[in-house]
Amino acid sequence: MAANDLIEFLKRETDDLTREYSRIQSRVTEDPGTAGDQTEENWATIFRLWLPSYYQVVTKGRIMAKDGTASPQVDVLVLSPAYPRTLLDKKHYLAGGVVAAFECKTTLRAAHLRKFFGTCIQLRHLSPNQTGTPARELRPEIIFGLLAHSHEWQGSSATPEQNVERAIIDLDAELVKRPVELPDVICIADLGVWQGMRSLLPMASKPGRFSTADADRLQLISGYIGHLHKTENQAATFTPIGALLSVLFQRFAWKDPLMRDLESYLRLANILGTGVGAMRHWPADVLSKELVTALASRRLTNGVMFDEWSMGPH
Repeated sequence: MAANDLIEFLKRETDDLTREYSRIQSRVTEDPGTAGDQTEENWATIFRLWLPSYYQVVTKGRIMAKDGTASPQVDVLVLSPAYPRTLLDKKHYLAGGVVAAFECKTTLRAAHLRKFFGTCIQLRHLSPNQTGTPARELRPEIIFGLLAHSHEWQGSSATPEQNVERAIIDLDAELVKRPVELPDVICIADLGVWQGMRSLLPMASKPGRFSTADADRLQLISGYIGHLHKTENQAATFTPIGALLSVLFQRFAWKDPLMRDLESYLRLANILGTGVGAMRHWPADVLSKELVTALASRRLTNGVMFDEWSMGPH
């Protein structure tokens, strides 16, 4: 069977980013600021070429809440198709029109991860979720991620995959107080992708029925799934850039039905590859009483609580 050309396109994208990293590094000591700007433009270009053309991609801006409070500056932002054109050059972007935001690093260092988690939590508080359904309480309003060309853990004895994973888990335990606060994706282009996930699995005492008595049986989990070059039995279709795009297509498709067919294609073509990770269990009291009541009052359909694209109880 012929290979899917998409895999080759994604490998070329990865190779191009590797060459850009070498070029940027050759001049980083001359002008670190320009090197950082070029890193951001590299990622912005990837999004402009691979995301649907109706999304606007901009660099360097702050995200502004309804009360005028603004986030720290982020490096790359993806704006809603509905975003007013007259505001595209204003560097304070309305939170309701920001679909995704990213911090970008040429070479990722351990200190960058702590800052990234801190910015993520600030952003979640800036654009708080609504309550009442799993989607409203667990899916962040704005996708937030970290993108890096490479990392500082080099050398034959280095263990960059373990270093990043350990840092992520430790920072999550220290800083993240609710499942919605964790970041959505971390991509290191020459290493792999960590995908943040959240899941609510009601464990009903009676088949097909969840009641208020089962509130303490909710299985609410979060975690980070690592899709890495070194993951055991990694698929030949895997590239970190492809995995990043697959994660973003899936996240965008929750609100953008036009992306769902292509998201399904990427998933079935196994662009994301194989992933493994550690889970964190949460008590049910991090959910609103409104949501627990909604779960208790609605019958499951065929034993399944959530529709694929609504994440809400039937």
